[in-house]
Amino acid sequence: MKMSLKLISVILCIILLQSSISGCKAYDSSAVLYFDASVTPSTLDPQLASNDTELLMIRNLFEGLMRVDQNGEVVNGIASDYTFNNNVYTFTISETATWSDGQSVTADDFVFAFRRAVDPETKSPYAAKLSSILNAELILSGNIESVNLGVAAKSPNTFEIKMAHTDNEFLYKLTTAVCMPCREDFFNQCEGQYGLSKSHLLTNGSYRLTKWNKEDFAARMYRNDKYYGTYPAKNSAVFISYNPNVENIEKLSKGSVDFSFIKMNQLEESASHDLKNAQYQNVVWVMEFSEKLPYDLRRAFMHSLNRSAYAGDLGIGYNVAYSIFPPSLTQENLDYVGMPSYDLTEARKLFNSALQSFPNKKLPSTTLIFYNDENMTVPINDIVGHWQNNLGAYINVQPSNSLSEIKTNFANGTNTIAIYPITITDKDPSVFCYQLGYNYSNASVKTLNAIQTNIMTKYTIIPIAFENSVIAYNSDIIDFNFKLGNGLIDFAYVTKK
Repeated sequence: MKMSLKLISVILCIILLQSSISGCKAYDSSAVLYFDASVTPSTLDPQLASNDTELLMIRNLFEGLMRVDQNGEVVNGIASDYTFNNNVYTFTISETATWSDGQSVTADDFVFAFRRAVDPETKSPYAAKLSSILNAELILSGNIESVNLGVAAKSPNTFEIKMAHTDNEFLYKLTTAVCMPCREDFFNQCEGQYGLSKSHLLTNGSYRLTKWNKEDFAARMYRNDKYYGTYPAKNSAVFISYNPNVENIEKLSKGSVDFSFIKMNQLEESASHDLKNAQYQNVVWVMEFSEKLPYDLRRAFMHSLNRSAYAGDLGIGYNVAYSIFPPSLTQENLDYVGMPSYDLTEARKLFNSALQSFPNKKLPSTTLIFYNDENMTVPINDIVGHWQNNLGAYINVQPSNSLSEIKTNFANGTNTIAIYPITITDKDPSVFCYQLGYNYSNASVKTLNAIQTNIMTKYTIIPIAFENSVIAYNSDIIDFNFKLGNGLIDFAYVTKK
């Protein structure tokens, strides 16, 4: 009997020990995460941010009314509660919500931020996210002043939004950069420098900015000791760097960074270094034609675009695009919707018609400039070769390592044809429309089918390929959730052994 009691005691001790171990933290709360950025930020002004690194930093430095949690669900952020009645949202702002200078975040900070975002003079790239708010479209089109936007501070902690129409994605939009608060008195003190340096930035999120070097870019974000919300950072800090002169796989394998973007063809190599990865389709390669080219010429080039001529030469992680919007962005099948069909007979007819407008009825010297990606060089040469063989159109090709050079040359007419990638920064299709140069908020058509058809009828832009982005990370990183849009990573949830 005594032996049985001893055995039971041993078993109970083992169970309690296992329970104790499983209840302990499996991560280091003092850990520093090292992130290798793919681009450098120009601004940390939430209403003006646009590139991946800007949006990522803002997601971690600010908290909006709502927030995306570690499971990808939209949950309360700075709002402790909200109601929706008669097309009106009423948000209660947490009394513990605090700016990095110790002052309380109030409803007025959201009123100022939202009005500023829709003001055409601000030129906010994602202002269309607010277009479902009462009077927003009229303000965005310049017909009325931003003070007429349907937002109001009913009390210091009560923020009201009147909607013009139903928007099923509105709560998600409130989690994104353009909807972050902005305190008017601090903004005015910055005298046009808001968001351009550490000293000209006021934040309220899980992290605070402690370093931002613009030359030889480096940034540091530490756990915010003035954040009293639901989602404090589980780690101590995030150090962000940008060093294109060193291979990303090398940085990861040597442990100098914990996260870095890699190419699809590096997946096998990354696995040999015991690296994990996450990927999604978020890059669209487009070919754009200047409106300086005759309409019939643009149509001829598009109708002679034979996707099967270059499909076999696309690299791993690249797919032929049969629509403007990739499947990762929408549940709709938009393949071929509004797309010019491959029709050589029609293309030759249009090409010969267009030549009549040129001196000597010959195509003048034309150079296509393209972003220099080793996986796209051969497919682009395939396209140009197909034009030459089937239309008699001799097009020069010019690679460039700079997207800004491509856009500048295209804008000033130095190059009238360009091929370049557009990185989708948000799962909201209206944002991608803006990136394409299409003002979704002012459009008379709203469905993606109609929008794609509308864009294609101008014969100025056509999708060529979709590309997958891959982020690799070290095996000691846990609780990592990587999703398209909204700044990609909320580091507050990421832990490290």
